Amino acid sequence: MSSAAGPVLDYSRMLKELTEFQNTFFDKASTYTKVIIGLGYGAFFTAWSGTKSHLAPRSLLWSALLVTTSLVFFVAFEISQTLIISYLGIRFAQTMPESAQDILRELETFRSLSRSLTQPLMKAWVVVFPISALSGLAGAAVLIAAFVHSILHLP
Repeated sequence: MSSAAGPVLDYSRMLKELTEFQNTFFDKASTYTKVIIGLGYGAFFTAWSGTKSHLAPRSLLWSALLVTTSLVFFVAFEISQTLIISYLGIRFAQTMPESAQDILRELETFRSLSRSLTQPLMKAWVVVFPISALSGLAGAAVLIAAFVHSILHLP
């Protein structure tokens, strides 16, 4: 449909499509990230346990401590996030009214609850992510340095 001034835009439909696109993109990116991080932790501890007899005890302990710290922060955040999302999903299902008159009021109540629960979570992520990423990378660096040191000093 168009007029002399150009096509008529359906902003409501566009906003809905953009929201769906953003949600899909975020969900896929989040899932991909969790898989990669999970594989990374698994690979680290596999390499760590398979080579610990060839590496200095101090390096092994530091690398394990750093990566375990990373893992604990990451898992604690993920558990918190899952708890909040599950709670919101249950609340959303329970609060949907049967009459159309109450839908807007209930949706606004749900949006407010959702914001109040997810904002602290996002603030926590600003702290948790750097701690988790930096300690994990530092633990991997310690292990790699220990590998290199051991290889260079092989008899």
